[in-house]
Amino acid sequence: MFGVPCADRARECGWQRRGGPGHVASTSVGRANDATAGAMLLPAAAAGRAAVPGALESCDPGAYVGNYECHLVFQQGEKTETKIEGTVAFDLELNQSTTQGKCKPGQEFCDDLVITEGSGKLFGFVLGLIGFETGLKGGLNCSTGEFHAEAVGGVYGIPWPNPDDPEGKLKVTIELGTFDGSLNGRHGGKVPQTIAGEWNLGEPSLDIYCPGPFSVQLMR
Repeated sequence: MFGVPCADRARECGWQRRGGPGHVASTSVGRANDATAGAMLLPAAAAGRAAVPGALESCDPGAYVGNYECHLVFQQGEKTETKIEGTVAFDLELNQSTTQGKCKPGQEFCDDLVITEGSGKLFGFVLGLIGFETGLKGGLNCSTGEFHAEAVGGVYGIPWPNPDDPEGKLKVTIELGTFDGSLNGRHGGKVPQTIAGEWNLGEPSLDIYCPGPFSVQLMR
């Protein structure tokens, strides 16, 4: 399935053509697209029913919120007891490129739902003092359940309440360094809708890594 453009494998990408075979009855996703031309592709899996055998029963856009933790691993490869833990949150929305039946040439991962720009946030602490924060960019394939996301602008340092946040959430204000990271997991495909897998933080310049589990659940 991978490596074939979505335009040539609409069913494998989890999409059905409105009015054609396998047409999905109106749902919250369908209603949002009623004004679109009849050739518009809708995400059958995201509408709450499987588009192809093996596709997810439920795969909805919305706000996913949860937690992560990891233990620092230094260059010797030995796992330490030093743990980073915190929260992870992001909004998933329909991928407009995929709804038009298009993936980038050679693209193997066809994400039906993508993280809304600016919504992906991961924040955590180590030793109760040093804060780690990053944005997230990535998406979810509703046919296979695969989820991938990358850290964007990851920094660590001294946190302080963010004056621009009405809830006064912490933000790293004194930066001590930067880091990379990725989230790789799977959508459970059923209600309650969850995505779980592994988070791996990396600080290549210091050869420090921090692998561990993460889990989020659809809240709305």
